[in-house]
Amino acid sequence: MDEGWTRWVIEQAAKNNGCLKYESVTDADFKSGSIRRFDTIIIPDQPRAAILNGHRKGAMPDEYTGGLGEEGVRALREFVEAGGTLVCLNRASDFAIEQFKLAFARRG
Repeated sequence: MDEGWTRWVIEQAAKNNGCLKYESVTDADFKSGSIRRFDTIIIPDQPRAAILNGHRKGAMPDEYTGGLGEEGVRALREFVEAGGTLVCLNRASDFAIEQFKLAFARRG
C-alpha cells in the first residue's frame, strides 16, 4: 500500500511540475544494472526480507516475484557509491542499514 501512495504523490508532483519525471523500477532493472540512468531511487515501506527475497514464485505473476537478491543489492550499492540518491521509507531503511553495513544507533 505504501508503494501506491508514494507513486500517487509523485504522479501528482509530476503533473504539477513538468520537469519531474519518474518511472517504476523492477527487480530485473536492478539486476541488469539499468538503474544507473536514474538520479534517485525510492524504496517504499517494506520489510527488509521482502525487498531482498520478494514473493516466492507462483504466489503472484512472475514480474512481481523474487527480490533484489545479492546481484540487485550490489547494483544498488554501486548506484549509491556513484553518487545516486537512495531514499528508503520506514522499514525499507532497515534494508539499507543491513545490506550496506551502516552503523546507526536506534532511538527509543
